[in-house]
This record gives sequence, structure tokens and C-alpha cells, in this order.
Amino acid sequence: MDGCFDMMHYGHCNALREARALGDELVVGVVSDEEIIANKGPPVTPLHERMIMVKAVKWVDEVIPDAPYEITEEFMKRLFDEYRIDYIIHGDDSCVLPDGTDAYALAKKAGRYKQIKRTEGVSSTDIVGRMLLCVRERSNSQSHSSLQRQCSHGHNSPRFEDGASSAGGTRVSHFLPTSRRIVQFSNGKIYILLSDLGG
Repeated sequence: MDGCFDMMHYGHCNALREARALGDELVVGVVSDEEIIANKGPPVTPLHERMIMVKAVKWVDEVIPDAPYEITEEFMKRLFDEYRIDYIIHGDDSCVLPDGTDAYALAKKAGRYKQIKRTEGVSSTDIVGRMLLCVRERSNSQSHSSLQRQCSHGHNSPRFEDGASSAGGTRVSHFLPTSRRIVQFSNGKIYILLSDLGG
């Protein structure tokens, strides 16, 4: 299995647990900072920290640093020959390159790909979005206790300019599928993004 594992959360851990259940050992590739920047936008957590977090998960037997975002012929051969893996595993969420092609196309074509179910209800993008909402609300001079309640529990969430509430959790995750959009959000362009996307 490989991944970015940025801002590691229970969804990542559950994916690693599911992947480990498919075999005897789990070798995990952690995508390099440069590859994440080229394909998604800048990671929040640098590679050395992401490596430490992945290594700490009990279902992980071995970690490969600087994994490519796209499974190439060269990397696939290295996995099969050097690490003696049987399958390349990923979640059922799509993983596409900037040109729209499937990052796992070669592994699928080789018949060496297995898929696990993505953990619903959590994503790094959603977590960053919630933090940015907290920062935005703090700058709007709300009281600390009210802000803490909103950010910790998702209750009494702020209303966006389009009048929609984000009650029950942040609505940002629906509109911010990539780190690039998180950067736009942090630059104060969330209202433009929401209207552009029909929010």
C-alpha cells in the first residue's frame, strides 16, 4: 500500500488495518513531498514526520520512503523484486494524476492490484478545512469558548455568505478535494470557490 498520509488520522489507520488483513505482511510506501506538491499541492506534514507516523501503526511491517505518486513500471518492478510484495493496495476513492489518468493503471493492468473501502467521514482535507474555519472565526473576534465549541464539536457552525450553514461538521470538505483549494481557502477565497461550484 502507498499514500501521502498527510496529517495522519483514524481513516489512514483504518486503511492500513484493512490492507494488512489482506496478507501476511504490509509494506507501505510514503509519497515524497515533491511528488505530493506536483500532484496535489503542498503537504502540511513533511516526509520525515509522515514516515514516523506510518511506522508507529501496529499493522505496518515495513515503510518505503519517497514512493512515487504514480505506480510506474520501474517502481512496480522494485516492489515485486526487492520487497517481494504480491499486490498493490489502495482505497476505492479515485487517485488521478493531473492529466486525469489513473495513478494505479499499471498495477491494475498487471493484475496485481487490490482495493479496500475508504473510511467514510474523515479526510485530511476536511481536518484542514475545520482548522481554517477556526482561524477565520477567531479573526472575526468570537469568544474563545464559543469558538472552541464550534471547532471541537461541529455545533453552532458559522454560516457562509451564501446563507448555508455548516452545522453537523464542516461543509468545506465538499468543496475542497485538493490541497490547492485549501491554499485558496486560506487566502480568503472560499466564498468565490463556493459560488463557482454552485454551493
